Amino acid sequence: MFYVVGDTVWSKDSNGQISYVYEITEDYVSHDWGYYYFLEMLYTENGRLYVVELRLLAEPYYHAYSYQLIEIDIDTAESSIVSSHYYPYGSPSDGYPTINDVVYSYWFDGEEYFVAEGSLVGEELWRLEGIGADRRYQLVGDINPGAESSQPANFYSYGGVLYFTAYKEGVGREVWKLNEGGVPEMVADINPGAESSFSSPDGWYYQGYDQYGVQVFYGFSNNVYFVADHQEFGRELWGSDGTRAGTYLVLDALPGESGFIAYRDTIAPIFMDFQNINTANGFYFRARQFGDQDNSLWISNGTEIGTRKVNAVGSGIIGDFVWLDDDGDGFQDPGERGLAGVEVQLLSCDGALLNKTTTSTSGRYLFGNIVDGSYQVKFLLPDGFEYSPQGVGHYKKDSNADESSGLTRCLPIKGKQVRKAIDAGMVKASPPESLQVIKAIYFSNQKKLWVRVSSTVEPEGTALLTLDAKFKTNSRKLGSVFWRDYAGFYQNRWLKIDKAPEAITITSSSGVSITAEVEIQ
Repeated sequence: MFYVVGDTVWSKDSNGQISYVYEITEDYVSHDWGYYYFLEMLYTENGRLYVVELRLLAEPYYHAYSYQLIEIDIDTAESSIVSSHYYPYGSPSDGYPTINDVVYSYWFDGEEYFVAEGSLVGEELWRLEGIGADRRYQLVGDINPGAESSQPANFYSYGGVLYFTAYKEGVGREVWKLNEGGVPEMVADINPGAESSFSSPDGWYYQGYDQYGVQVFYGFSNNVYFVADHQEFGRELWGSDGTRAGTYLVLDALPGESGFIAYRDTIAPIFMDFQNINTANGFYFRARQFGDQDNSLWISNGTEIGTRKVNAVGSGIIGDFVWLDDDGDGFQDPGERGLAGVEVQLLSCDGALLNKTTTSTSGRYLFGNIVDGSYQVKFLLPDGFEYSPQGVGHYKKDSNADESSGLTRCLPIKGKQVRKAIDAGMVKASPPESLQVIKAIYFSNQKKLWVRVSSTVEPEGTALLTLDAKFKTNSRKLGSVFWRDYAGFYQNRWLKIDKAPEAITITSSSGVSITAEVEIQ
C-alpha cells in the first residue's frame, strides 16, 4: 500500500512495516508568489509505481500548472522522470496537441475545466477526460480558430449551465455557455459586429470576476444578469435565459450613452457589485452611473420597471379600498364595510411583483412614492370569498378587479399623479349545493309516487329541482319538485304511476344531483 504524506510517498507492507519511497526534490518557496510543488496523485501500473508531481507558478492574476510523471522502482525506490508536460497521466496520444501553458482551472458538474494555451491553438477551454492511464486533456472547443486565443474568462455556473465570456475574431468578447452536449456556444452577439460587449480580459481573474475583483454574472429567477456594452445603448444591465431569443436589455438607464461605469481608477468606486442577496422582489447590486460621485444601491427583478435605485423616490400614489359587497352587485352601497387583512400587490404590467401590503381595519390600502411607469394592482382573495362584478358603475364606486384574476388594467403613473379609486369588491362564496332525499314512497294501492327533498340553496325555497324515475325497462322525467312553505321542504306527488320505480334521481339547476331508492308500500 502506498500513500502520500506532505511532499513524500511512503509504503506499508503486509506486516505493517512503513518505508520511505519518494520525496519531491524541489524546495518550497516561502513567499506568497512563485513556484510551489505538490504530489498530486499516485497509481500503480504493470508492477510500477507512478507519482504525478504538480508544479504551480502563482503570480497576481495568473496561475500556471505543469506536471511531471515520476516512475518509481518499488524494489529499489529508484525514481526517474517519465515525462514533463501538462498532462497528469503519461504522454499524450497521437493527434492531441501539446498544451504549453495552463492558466486557470474551474470545476463544473463534477468535471475539471482548464483555460490553457496549446501548440496548435491559442488560449482556449479544455476539459480533463478519461480514467487511469487514458486520462487526458481534451480541447472543449477552438472558439477563436487557429493560433489566436479566445481567452475564456469569468466562469459562472447557474441553473446547471456554465456561463463565461470569450473572444472571437469578428465578434468580439461576448457571453458564451456550454450547451447540453458540453460544447461552447455563444449565447448572443450583444454588441453586433467586431466590437466587444465586455472589456479586454488582460489581467482578468479567470473565475467569475473582472480584473477588479467584481462579479460579472449574477443568477436570479432562471436568468443571469450582467452589464454589457452596446453600440446604441452604451453600457447597461442585460439579462439572459441562456438563449439568443431570451437575451434582452433590462434597462437603458441613460438613453443614448452608457448608464453604468465599467472601470474604476485608484479612487473611483467599482461600477457593478452584485450583493449576493435576493428577495421575491429582486436582486441587489451596487452600481455607479456617469455623473454619480459614489456607488448607489440598486434593485432589479429583471424588468425595466423593476430596476431602480433603492433610494429612488417617486411622487405617484395608488389606492384605496377593498369592501364586502353584501349584495354582490359590484357597487359600493351605503353600509357596506371594508375588509381588513386582504393582501394587495403592486405589479409591473408584465407581472413582476414590485411591492405588497395588506388592507387596514377599514379596508384601505396605499402604495406611495411610485416612480413614473405603468402598473397593475392585484387583490388576493381571502378564503371563502369571490370577486364582485367588474366595472358596473361610476369609477369611484365600482370594482376594478378582474373577476377571474383579481388584476386591474395597466395604470399609468406620471409625476405626482394620484389614483385613489382603485377598489375591489368581494362577496362571500356560496357553499356548494347539497341535496337530500328525505322520503320517496310508492303507494301501490293508489298507484301514487310521493317525494320529499331538502336543499341547502339560499334563500330558502329558491332551488329549482326536477325528478327522474327509473323503471325496469325505461326512465321517465316526471317533472319539478316544488317548495312547500307549510312543510318546510321541497315535495310533490305523481298519480297514475302504474309500476313502482326502482329509484329516483333529483337534479338541481346548479347541476347537483342525488339518486335514492323508493320505498314501496
